[in-house]
Amino acid sequence: MKYLLGLVLLFSPFINANEQPINGFGNYYNVPEHDKINSSTVFKIAFDVADGAKKGEQNNSINSLARFINMHVAHGVKLKNIQLALVVHGSASVDVLANSEYKKRFSVNNKNQALIKQLLANNTQVY
Repeated sequence: MKYLLGLVLLFSPFINANEQPINGFGNYYNVPEHDKINSSTVFKIAFDVADGAKKGEQNNSINSLARFINMHVAHGVKLKNIQLALVVHGSASVDVLANSEYKKRFSVNNKNQALIKQLLANNTQVY
C-alpha cells in the first residue's frame, strides 16, 4: 500500500513550491488544460484574513497568497504583475507578529514568519 501511495504522489499533478517564487509554501495542483492568461495581465487583489491559526500553526488563509503567486507565475504571469494586499484583522492579527513577540505570548515560534517574509519580498503589502 505504501508503494502505491508513493507512485500516486510521484505522478500526481501536485506542484512543488520549491520551484516557485514562494519557496516551501503555496503548493497547488496543476491543471494541464486551462485558458491561457495574457502575459501582460496585472493582478491587484486584496486578501481579507480575519481568522487566526491555532497557536503555533500556519495560517492557511495567508498561505493562499503564496498559492496565488506560485500558480499564476507557473502559468506565465510575470511576478511584477502580481500585486497582492494581505489585510489582517481579528484573531489573525497575531499571526503577523514578529517571532520574538509571538514567542513571548505563546511560548512557541510563529510558523507564519518565513511565509510573510517571502510574501513581502514578492510584491505583497500587509495591512
